[in-house]
Formats: sequence, structure tokens, C-alpha cells
Amino acid sequence: MKDNPCIRFSHIGVDGQPVYKPKKVFDTDKEAIAYAKMVNVMNASHMIHKQVAYKCPKCGKWHIGRSTTILSEKNREKLMK
Repeated sequence: MKDNPCIRFSHIGVDGQPVYKPKKVFDTDKEAIAYAKMVNVMNASHMIHKQVAYKCPKCGKWHIGRSTTILSEKNREKLMK
């Protein structure tokens, strides 16, 4: 993870300072899409936004993140099957 320049906000630490963690990195879109699908299936019951793969302009690798579309109940049920 040393060579991963991409970080994300995680939480506020006990000292009141923000804590950042490295984003999960994938070498190919196929790996990132497969991981996003797994996350979607595992968390479908309480997700608001679907996870999607995207190519990072900063590091050129692939990450997953939330889409801007809110999951409908129909889509949530489809993911849970």
C-alpha cells in the first residue's frame, strides 16, 4: 500500500483529527467490477447507493465507490437474490 497515493477519509480519531486510509486498488476493471458486485450482494439490505468501479485519474488504477443513483427497492431485491 506504500505505493498507493489514493486515500479516503475514514473517521475522526480520539485526538479529534481526521484519519485517512488507503483506497483498495485493482489492476484491472474486471477485478474492480467483480469486487463491487460482491460488495453489492453482501450489503444490499442496507445500502443506499450501489458500488461501482472507476478508473482513478490520480493513480491510473481502479477503485470502487458509490454511484450517484439511489438504489430502488426493486434493485435492492434483485441484488439480494
